[in-house]
Amino acid sequence: EALTGRLPHAGDDPVRDKLRRDPGPPSAVAPGIPVDLDRLCQALLARDPALRPEGPAILDLLCGDSERTLPPRNRTETPLLGRDAELRRITNAMRTVGRGEGQVVLVTGRSGIGKSVMMRHFLARQRRDGAVVLTGRCYEQESVPYKALDAVMDAICQHLAGMSSDEREEVMPRHRWALGRLFPVLAQFSTPATPRSPRDTDPRLPTDSVQEIRQRQTIPVTQPRQESGRHESGRHEPGRHESGPLQLATPVMRFTAGAAISSDPRLVDPGFASRSTVVVGAPTTVDADQEPLSADPARIRRQGVAALRQLLEALARHSPLIIAIDDMQWGDVDSAQVLAEVLAPPQPPLLLLGAYRSEDEITSDFLRHFLPAQPSHDVIELHALEPAAALALASSLVSSPTGAGAAEVAAEAKGDPFLLVELARHVSNRQGPKLSARGLTVEAVVRSRIQQLDPPARRLLEAISVAAGPIARTVARRAADIGAEESTAMVQLRAAHLLRVKGTRGVEVIETYHDRIRDAVIEQLDTGSRRAWHLQLVEAMQAEGHLDHERIGKHLEAGGRPAQAVPHYIEAAEASSRTLAFDRAADLYRRALAIGSFPSEGEVALRNEYAEVLMRQGRFDEAAGELQRARERLGPGVDRARLYHKLGEVELGRGDVPAAAAALENALADLGQPVPRGRSHLLLSNLREIAVQLRHTYFPVRPARPALETERLAMRVYSRLAHAYYFSRGGLQVYWPHLRELNAAERHPPTPELGRAYAGHGRILSVLPWFRRGLTYVDRSLEIQRRLGDRWGEAQALHQQGVVLYAASRFAEAARVSTVAAERLEQMGDAAEAHDALLHAAMAMLQLGRSAEATGISRRVHEEALDTGDMFAAAKGLVLWTLASGGRVASMMIRIQLDIAAQIDQHYSMLLAMLADGLRLLGAQRPGDAAAVLDQADAERRNTGVMSTELLADLDTWRTTAWRRAAEQALDSRARDEALASARRHLRRALWNTARFRNGLPHALREAGRLSALAGHRRRARVLLDSSLSLALKHEQAEQAAMTRLVRGELFGREDPVVAAEARAAREGRCACASLLRLEGDPAP
Repeated sequence: EALTGRLPHAGDDPVRDKLRRDPGPPSAVAPGIPVDLDRLCQALLARDPALRPEGPAILDLLCGDSERTLPPRNRTETPLLGRDAELRRITNAMRTVGRGEGQVVLVTGRSGIGKSVMMRHFLARQRRDGAVVLTGRCYEQESVPYKALDAVMDAICQHLAGMSSDEREEVMPRHRWALGRLFPVLAQFSTPATPRSPRDTDPRLPTDSVQEIRQRQTIPVTQPRQESGRHESGRHEPGRHESGPLQLATPVMRFTAGAAISSDPRLVDPGFASRSTVVVGAPTTVDADQEPLSADPARIRRQGVAALRQLLEALARHSPLIIAIDDMQWGDVDSAQVLAEVLAPPQPPLLLLGAYRSEDEITSDFLRHFLPAQPSHDVIELHALEPAAALALASSLVSSPTGAGAAEVAAEAKGDPFLLVELARHVSNRQGPKLSARGLTVEAVVRSRIQQLDPPARRLLEAISVAAGPIARTVARRAADIGAEESTAMVQLRAAHLLRVKGTRGVEVIETYHDRIRDAVIEQLDTGSRRAWHLQLVEAMQAEGHLDHERIGKHLEAGGRPAQAVPHYIEAAEASSRTLAFDRAADLYRRALAIGSFPSEGEVALRNEYAEVLMRQGRFDEAAGELQRARERLGPGVDRARLYHKLGEVELGRGDVPAAAAALENALADLGQPVPRGRSHLLLSNLREIAVQLRHTYFPVRPARPALETERLAMRVYSRLAHAYYFSRGGLQVYWPHLRELNAAERHPPTPELGRAYAGHGRILSVLPWFRRGLTYVDRSLEIQRRLGDRWGEAQALHQQGVVLYAASRFAEAARVSTVAAERLEQMGDAAEAHDALLHAAMAMLQLGRSAEATGISRRVHEEALDTGDMFAAAKGLVLWTLASGGRVASMMIRIQLDIAAQIDQHYSMLLAMLADGLRLLGAQRPGDAAAVLDQADAERRNTGVMSTELLADLDTWRTTAWRRAAEQALDSRARDEALASARRHLRRALWNTARFRNGLPHALREAGRLSALAGHRRRARVLLDSSLSLALKHEQAEQAAMTRLVRGELFGREDPVVAAEARAAREGRCACASLLRLEGDPAP
């Protein structure tokens, strides 16, 4: 105010104005203000407190020596000349962003070619035009997670702080807590200022279903059906566990349509159709703005990335948005992955402006991951300046009456802007005689300038150069051991354009003016001097409390003390894992392991942690290798069993089911519970476990001794082994580990393992098919998990409930429960189970005639499962997508799934992919080819012994359809008769399978009716078709009912007006069975 006569921030809201922008220099208002006061005033008004000078820094700005060594020409930005065409390309991209289209523009060229200068000129102009500019820069030796985005997040934080609370809440995304985990600087905004409605923008979940669920959290899943009686039995109910701590004094009540229904199975009608589903209500609902109690870190990272994208999209709606990142070649893989996901099509309406060295394009980890992920981006390659532009730039920097000095500088620089500037400063040096630029290099110029420095300044420059990145000023001063001489040294280095000073997060940091200056300084140091500097930097960082463990570890390793670096690498890796920077964590664990020299226990623990990080990245092959190496360091026992258990989980994660089964079998062997070998031994073991289960059911005891940790580990291993056997062997081998798990869990007071065992048992019982008992066990599982507070177990139990409801043909309830289960499993971070629950919801929707919804869900799950390596869900999603769309799936996608399944020897995924291929061929009206593929799938199923599931159980029915359609297309009677014989043979097996999987019965009966009609048995055909329609209507299978009506109408419409009318109504609404019309063939001639 004293200098200009007015306050720096004026207007109606000066506080808000202060948060939004830095004031301009006083000289812009009152020309003639002394330069030192002008600079000091502007520095003291900086918004970031860390940038405001204190003590020595103020003296630096006001010191007479400082001003004498800083010529006015050198206190301004180097002019930008000869880059008009490149600037126009960036400006045009910005205009495209203004139209709502995202753009990626990358500036490349060799070091010193002028990339940074051009970016600064462009960004300065955009700031003046009102754009929000978020800038960042990567450093070669910087050791922060997501280092390409670190400074960008600081800028976002500053921008958000300058907004009003209402404006800030308007732009904050869903899952803001995950964004705070990813970038801790944004955690301050992780809690909403005011309550607000949750935003459901996750494309994987059907929006209408989720909204309905959230609006009706305590409304029952379904109305209770009419009860036909009461169950009056005094014996112990299946699934009822007699346990003191968990036994309820009064039955838990479930509210359904205003009436209370007891959860005690003894008070419920034994008919499954009269049962009400448990409430999927509010007690465990997780707000998207609150972090769940337990979640998979990989899932949290994906939610954090999605939240970042939403935040940037919201900011871009308010103002033009630019993200500018310099020196991208030194970015990390984690940053590249996050940026690629944020900019995935459709790109958010912002401009990403980046710069990188062309010479590092091949070797840079960041660029190797980021560039291929950008389907469209503009690369601007900067070349040497044209002679005219170089001469103009030299003339602006060199004071020469004749211009000869400028011409000499321009000629020697050969169009290299950085060398040109350095040569201009060299020949304009006031402290010595005028020097010639002829034959000089950057290194020679820097050496000449260093020689003019005092010893303290030289030592400080060497310390900063060896640090290889921004370093706290206090650390550099201590490492250089210059004490009170620091201020003079800083003045010299800044005046010689060898050093930059900036503030970040409350700390004043310094770095070399340019990377080429740093390289020139380091080249002058011998190996011993470099090692000494590395160790001095470590001592200084520790003394000043700057515990950057990764940086300390690297300095220790470079200083010749690798063993001391290991604990720092491990500490840094753990910190990176906490911020979900998995690639950086993996690199740090790899560094620590490469140094070696661990005790056996330490190496096992380290490889275990390393494998965990690799699993979170989906790098299952490498994780399996690390666990195998860790296993080799252990002998038989519990510790090795734990490793085998984790190895089994890894193998299941990557889809290698046989390897998973082998690892889990080894785990049981180490626990002293080997798997029975041989069919007779397996049969006897199953009979023994069945006897134990019958005793638990009819003669229950009250268990008192809590399960030991080794016993609980065995239960978990049994559970996963049953899962592995289900998808690879089937039959007796599945039941033995499952019953072992169930019986072992029932010997102790309730645990989460018991809840999971009951849920799995309910699912298996539904296949027998014992629906009421299956639902009873699932109910009991829900009760246990809720009492124990195991929210993940509760979500899994809900998923199993949806599966059993689907098997029981209660499709509306199954769709509702499975959708809720999928949302909760996703919130808990269990991606695989969430995928499976969503696919069961899609299956139920398909039965209800909601083909479009089923197609959308199954396609999204398939694509996401492929990305995350969940091969089971990918294959299952592919079959459902093909089925719901009527075969409209590209053959290449099925071929990819087949190749993956063959590569990892995953029989179940192979069978599903073959089924999808057969359905695709049926939709393409190629029934003969479809029949051959489906027959091949059946042969593969017989060879592998894989147990049937709801989808695989329909294989024989679709084989019948394929051969029946092939017979209809046959050109000669012999081929027709052979095809019909094959269809009838497959039909017998299809009808047999419906005894366990009854949802396919309407289709099988329809095929039986069509085959009877082809054989001339019209009366039998009518009975079969009527039965198909009756079942479809009873179970609300809209698509099946419509298709059967069309077939009945074509065969019997002429003689029965009612049938004809029903067929006409079905054809007018043919969208209800459009997919089946393509797959089964239109019955109309």
